[in-house]
Amino acid sequence: MNRPSGSRFLPRESDRRERLLMSIGTGTAVAVPLVLAPVWGRTFPVSDFALAALAQVVPGIITSWAGFSYQGAIQTPAADRDAIALTALALLLTAVMALLTAIVLLVAGPAVARALGSPGLAGWLWVVPILIAANSCRLVLDQWMVRHGALGEIGFSAIASTGTTAGVMALGLWFPDATNFVLLGVLVGTVVGAGWRVVRSRFTRALRDNPVTLADLRAIAWEYRNFPRDGVAGGVVTNVGLQLPQVLLARYFGAETVGQYARASVLIGVPSSILGQPLGASLAIDAGRSYRERGDSRNDVRRVAKALLFTLGPLYAVLGVFAPVLLPLFLGPAWELAGRLAQPMVVSMFAVAVGGPMGAMLLIANRTGLNLGWQVCWVLACVGSLLLGVRSGTPIGALWLLAVANLAMYGVYGLLAYRVARAPSWRAAV
Repeated sequence: MNRPSGSRFLPRESDRRERLLMSIGTGTAVAVPLVLAPVWGRTFPVSDFALAALAQVVPGIITSWAGFSYQGAIQTPAADRDAIALTALALLLTAVMALLTAIVLLVAGPAVARALGSPGLAGWLWVVPILIAANSCRLVLDQWMVRHGALGEIGFSAIASTGTTAGVMALGLWFPDATNFVLLGVLVGTVVGAGWRVVRSRFTRALRDNPVTLADLRAIAWEYRNFPRDGVAGGVVTNVGLQLPQVLLARYFGAETVGQYARASVLIGVPSSILGQPLGASLAIDAGRSYRERGDSRNDVRRVAKALLFTLGPLYAVLGVFAPVLLPLFLGPAWELAGRLAQPMVVSMFAVAVGGPMGAMLLIANRTGLNLGWQVCWVLACVGSLLLGVRSGTPIGALWLLAVANLAMYGVYGLLAYRVARAPSWRAAV
């Protein structure tokens, strides 16, 4: 394997240390807002959290495919020079997509704000292209660092991002009459997290030592054309599904409910952030190596799936039972609805936290078409369950139906990942 100088390539014996550093980093990044959550919940109105959540709807839909999904291919090639070209291509396309989004919002911004049920959002849509660029940059460089085993830097960047967000929000304590420090904190923290990755990933050094020409970009774009072909469509439908609860809750139950939903999401995502993300990265590293070297990653899929099930299962079971009491006690009495919303959300979060990382196996195996098929079926299940659920007249009923759909669909995702974890050529050989 050709290993370009200037990039960070870690021997296998360093993997355990890197995973530990990532766990420490993500754990610290989660602990900071968790400790401050009671202060924020009693300082900022629910409307500020609602505005921040709605401002992230458009970035949430666009971010994962802003690089035309070429970041999903970074784990696939055996040659590291190809991985450099894929990373550069994804970052270049990210910049183009952010610019195009800025132009569209300049023209249609008020209409977008009205469609999201929050006309007051129109004055804050300038943050959208910045969030798209920063978040997509994060996704691309995370794949670069995962390929090279630099998980500790991912954890440290999470600390930098979260710490900056908390610092900006803390300014609101001295300006009680000002609003939207929540959104400003998210914006600045996201940009800092992306900047940290640019510096610490050492990708720019690898690119300087192994320059990529326009001809290289065209060649690699064509070779991995199935990723934008299937990945862009899949990214659109998946992120529509992820943002759909907030859109429908705003439309049918008001922006205040979205604020409650968004705050509950942050807190119930803590176990997944601390424990699930390092395990998911472990699957991407180990399965990618096993698949490239032996054509069989089934043991890696089984190991990570069991670890996720038995690690996150008990935590989410306890959280689901006690959420209606814990969240209002922790955040303040204004967040009573968040506690009740959290119960079905816990079920959905558990399904996503266990089944979601399995999707890396489909990309490693270059089964983008199969991944797209699952994504389309999943978003249809989300749309159907939510539209049926809102007829109950309560957001809780809608979220319970969504939870059932998530459990079923992510179970199928895990089965598909195990099925493709052995390469067809390897099967033929045995």
